[in-house]
Amino acid sequence: MKTMTKIPMLVVLALMFASCGVNDPGSPLANQPPETAITSAPQNGTTVNHFLSLHWSGNDGDGQIAGFNMFIDGNLVSYTTRTDSAISFASPATGEVVSHTFSIQAVDNDGAVDPTPPEIQFYTSNTAPVCIFSADNIVRPNQNVGQGFSIKLEAEDANRSGIWFTLSLDDTMSWTEWTQDSIFLFADLSLGSFDEGVVALDHAVLTAGPHTMYARCRDSGMAQSPIVSRTVNVSLGNRPVMGEVIVRYNSGAASDSLYPDGSIYRKNNAELVVAYEATAFAYRGLIHSYRYRDPAGTWSDWAAEPSLIQTDLPTGAYEYGFQARDMAGELSDTATIFIRLLEQSLTDSIIIIDETRDGNGAPSLPSDQQVDDFYYALVEGYNFREIDLSDRSTGLITALDLSNSGLILWYADDWSTYQFDDNRRILTEYMQRGGRMIVSGWNIMGAFSLNSFEEYGGSDFQYRFMRAFTAERDPATIQQSTGFTGENGFPDVSVDETKILPSWNGAINRVWTFEPRGECTIIGRLNTLNPDYFQNGEVVAYYYDLSFRVAVFGIPLYFIQQVQAEELFDVLMPRMMTGL
Repeated sequence: MKTMTKIPMLVVLALMFASCGVNDPGSPLANQPPETAITSAPQNGTTVNHFLSLHWSGNDGDGQIAGFNMFIDGNLVSYTTRTDSAISFASPATGEVVSHTFSIQAVDNDGAVDPTPPEIQFYTSNTAPVCIFSADNIVRPNQNVGQGFSIKLEAEDANRSGIWFTLSLDDTMSWTEWTQDSIFLFADLSLGSFDEGVVALDHAVLTAGPHTMYARCRDSGMAQSPIVSRTVNVSLGNRPVMGEVIVRYNSGAASDSLYPDGSIYRKNNAELVVAYEATAFAYRGLIHSYRYRDPAGTWSDWAAEPSLIQTDLPTGAYEYGFQARDMAGELSDTATIFIRLLEQSLTDSIIIIDETRDGNGAPSLPSDQQVDDFYYALVEGYNFREIDLSDRSTGLITALDLSNSGLILWYADDWSTYQFDDNRRILTEYMQRGGRMIVSGWNIMGAFSLNSFEEYGGSDFQYRFMRAFTAERDPATIQQSTGFTGENGFPDVSVDETKILPSWNGAINRVWTFEPRGECTIIGRLNTLNPDYFQNGEVVAYYYDLSFRVAVFGIPLYFIQQVQAEELFDVLMPRMMTGL
């Protein structure tokens, strides 16, 4: 017999709901509108400047602020996501106060808006700005100008505000569009590119003769200044002028200029940097762009910056041309430079460098011919050529002068001028490349210093290339030096009394003696009238012949007897020329 169990109705209902999976969906609230607050603004009813900075904020308790509706004088003017703005309210230039309202309304992410947005009411006032021609202008009233020039305007405004400018030529009707750019440039518009912040105007309207420019400005409240004017006189056919072309040869930390003839010793991986510029100031013009012509004769594209950089050029001769054009499209003449990158060739060619002042031939004042004849005899039979420094306005020897020579014979047989030190750079570069040098002079070390005693070391030219620890000169008040006693196979030499004044008693002054570095070979020791004189027996001539070769004479060789000087060079020259 089956038994039936009775289940209470509440339990059945509970099971039915459980088996169906039904949940309570809850009771969601409707979206709430956002709220808005003005956080920084004029007080209601106050009078303020027409150009204002306003700030506001929004809050949405059940979402996010998407943006704001902005109302000015009851009109919706914009939608913005910002919370601040600088706003210019229309205001006449008369100073009259004008009533305005400002309201801001928050909008949330569901599109709901603040139903009661805050609003403020205030008054603004304004005065017109004053337009002026800037003092920065190089174009003055009644200035003579070309067809390409600029005019800069400025404004004086009692009210803090944005400023716009406009210009009209020869009448007060043909105004340009209002612009916040304050520089107006007359130019050939086909040139294509101009600086930012400049309003380019067609230069073709500037015919020859007087022209008047009218200008005015306005503020952000639309108040306009009175018109101002400036007259200029236009002439046609003006051309820019190229200035100096500056060349630097950069290698590592070193930066060298070319020698006056455009030559320089070549270095690996060096940069040849050329800077050049032009001017149109004579007619108050402006330069638009530059170009250069390479050694193959090809012109570069026009560029705003005048520069040329060439890296690791090989040995050779190069010619470059440089040109500018002004804002009217007028071209300058071409500035040309010649550059010679050289290697040193040590040959048997001798360069004689004559620094001696050309005298009148009297005792102690030899003429140029007398000095030339003396030294030519010393190197007779050798391959030589002379450079007379009196023929050079710069007084400089160049890399081109020395690049195919193995020996320099430098002499300065008067003590009035010294150019030896002026040529320290080229002599250093020459000696570093194995060049050889014989140097002689009257007060030759005076080229470096006015002191009568000097000590050398480190990077001093006298220490590195003249191989001297010290050098000392007589006080130049009396004549004491009569010649020198030769050592190491060199002959004795004496002063030629026929070349000096009789009152000097066969002796000369301004003679230098040395303490040469230990690796040097002594040529001679000084002889003096007074055997107790402090220079007597000191080294007056020596030479060095290891990594390079140099012979130094602290006595002017011209004033030595000719035959003795020739005998001296018969010993010295083979030692200096060996290996060339």
